[in-house]
Amino acid sequence: MTDDLADLLAKATVRIDVGGELSGTGFVVAPGKVLTCHHVVKRALDRSAGHDLIEVVLDAGRGVTARPVTRPSVDETNDLALLTLDTSSRQPVVSLGGVPRIDDKLYVYGFPPTKPGGTSGTYHYEGPENGPPRLLRIKAGQVQSGFSGAPVLDLKTGTVVAVVRRSRDVDTDLGGLAVPIDAAFGAFERLRVDNLDARRLDPRWDACLTEVQREMLAGLDAAPATTGRRLLVDVGQQDERWTVTISSPSAQDAWHDQTQVDLNVLRLDVARLFRMLKATNRVSHNLQYPVVGGALAKTLWSTTAQERLRAMLAAGGQSLDIELHFGPGVDEDLLYLPWECLQLPAADGGPGVSLGTHERATLVRTLDTEPGDIAPPPADCRISVFRSPDDEGDQQQRVSRSTEAAATAARVLGQVVATPLDETSTATTTALADVVRSGPHVLHLVLRARVDNMRDVVDLDDRPWSTAVSFDSPELAAFVRDRAGADAPRLVVLQPVRVAESELPADLTVFAQDLLEAGVSAVLAFPLPVDPEAGRAFFTELYGQLARGTSVQVAVQHGRRRLEQARRPWSFPVLVTARPGPIVLRRPGEGRADRDGGR
Repeated sequence: MTDDLADLLAKATVRIDVGGELSGTGFVVAPGKVLTCHHVVKRALDRSAGHDLIEVVLDAGRGVTARPVTRPSVDETNDLALLTLDTSSRQPVVSLGGVPRIDDKLYVYGFPPTKPGGTSGTYHYEGPENGPPRLLRIKAGQVQSGFSGAPVLDLKTGTVVAVVRRSRDVDTDLGGLAVPIDAAFGAFERLRVDNLDARRLDPRWDACLTEVQREMLAGLDAAPATTGRRLLVDVGQQDERWTVTISSPSAQDAWHDQTQVDLNVLRLDVARLFRMLKATNRVSHNLQYPVVGGALAKTLWSTTAQERLRAMLAAGGQSLDIELHFGPGVDEDLLYLPWECLQLPAADGGPGVSLGTHERATLVRTLDTEPGDIAPPPADCRISVFRSPDDEGDQQQRVSRSTEAAATAARVLGQVVATPLDETSTATTTALADVVRSGPHVLHLVLRARVDNMRDVVDLDDRPWSTAVSFDSPELAAFVRDRAGADAPRLVVLQPVRVAESELPADLTVFAQDLLEAGVSAVLAFPLPVDPEAGRAFFTELYGQLARGTSVQVAVQHGRRRLEQARRPWSFPVLVTARPGPIVLRRPGEGRADRDGGR
C-alpha cells in the first residue's frame, strides 16, 4: 500500500459522536453517505428524533462537522447503519471490494477515545465466523475501543472489504470481528451502484492504487451485481396498437420480448377515473394519481413482467433504473401522458409502488437507446437563472418569488447568475441571448407559460421595442442552438409560471425533444406550474443532491419525493435525456473552487 492511499483512507474516515461523546467510527461510501455500525448510533436512535444527537466529525483537525438529515437506515441483524449527511464537504469516497483471502494483510483507521484525532493499525485476515450474522475474523493486531464502524482495507486489492464490529480483546493483539462489505450491499440496495458511480467520477482513489490493484478492481467492477439495473422500456406503435419491448443489458436478466398492448385491460381503470372526475370536489388528486399510475403500468407490463420488476426492486445490492423510449411515429398524445406517476401494482392488491419516487429506482425518458460517453463533471459548475418579464400585481410576485427561490437553492451547486439582476432591469430576448452565449452548465428558466392557438408557448419581451415575443418549442430550441453552438447547457430546467387563472397552463415537457436535438444533454420540465412553496422544496432537494455529486437522474427522483410529500403528484417534473447514462454536475471530493473550469 502506498502512503498516499493510507492518507486518502484517513480523509475518508470520520469520527461519530453521540450526545457530545465519542461513540465510534464511520467512512464515506458515496457523496453525503457514511457507513458505520448500528450500535455506534443506537443510543441516539433509541430516542425520538434522536438522529439530531449524532454529530459526524469530517475533519477533526479543522473541526468540520455535519449531522444526518434524517433517521439513518439500519440493518440490526448485521449491525450496520447508513447515514445521509447535510454537508457540502467533499470527502474522498472509499472503493468497496469483495471478501479477502486467508492471511491477506489488512489496514484499519479509526478513532479510539485515547486518539480522538485518529490512529491506524495493521492486521491479517484469519477467516470467516459463521452466524448469523456472518463475520470476518481479523488477527495479529490490537482492535481498540472506538474502532467500531471503521473501514477494513485489504492491502492486496486496495479496497475496503469490511466494517469493524468489535474487538476480541481491547488490551491485546487478538484482533477483532468485522462485518463483510457484501452484507452492506444486501442491506442498502443502492450502495454498490452509488459507490461505483462516485469512484468513476472521482479518480483520486484509483490514482493511489498500483497497476495490479487497478486490474483487480476492474474485475470487481465488472461483477454481475452491478449489472442488470438498467431497464429499457421501448414504446412503439403498429397501426392503432401500442407495442412495448423490454430489454436489459444483463444476460441473466434478459427480456427481449415484445408485446402488443390490449387496451381492454384498462376498462375498469377508465371507469374508476371517470367516476373520480365526476367527484372531483370530493376525491383528492392524491387518490386519483395512483389509479392513473396503475393504469399506465398495465399498458407497459404484463402480470409476469410486473412480478419480475417487483423481484428486481427487492433484490439486495441492486437498483432499478427505468428508461422510457418512445419510437418514431408514436401518437403525440402518448408522449405526454403522466408516465412519472407510474405505479407498480402490489402482488396482494395493496398500495402500489411509485416508480417516479421510489428510493431504489430512477424513472427517466430518453431520446436515444444507446449510451454515450459519460462526460466528466465541470471543474466549477455555472448556473444561470433567467425569468420572464413581470407584469404588475400577483403575477409579479409569483415570477419573482419562484426565481429567487430557484437561485437561492442553486447556489449550493456553484456560481449562480440571475437575470434580470434586479427589479429595475427587464427580461428581453437580447438578455437571454447573452445568458446562453455565456455557456452555463445549467440553464434554469422561470417562464410565463400558456396555450396560444393550440400551441404551448412561453412569453418573453423584446423591450425597449415593446414587442411581445412568445416562443414555441421549435423556436426556443433554435434560439438556444444558434447562440450556444457546441457549448450547449448540460441541463435545461423549464419551470412554468401561470400567466392568469383564466388561461390554460402550458405543458413544458413538449419543449424537451427539440432542446435535446439542439445539443442539450438533459431537460427537466414541469407539465404544470408548481406553487412557490412546493417548488422551493423541490429545487432545494434537487440542487442539494447535485452538489453532493449525485447524478441528475437520482437527484430528480429525490426531488419528486418532496413533491409527493407536499401532495403535488400532478406536478412531477419530467426528466428527458439525450442518451442513457448518469449526468453529474459536481465531482465528488471537490469543493467550489475559485478557479477557471471547463465543460
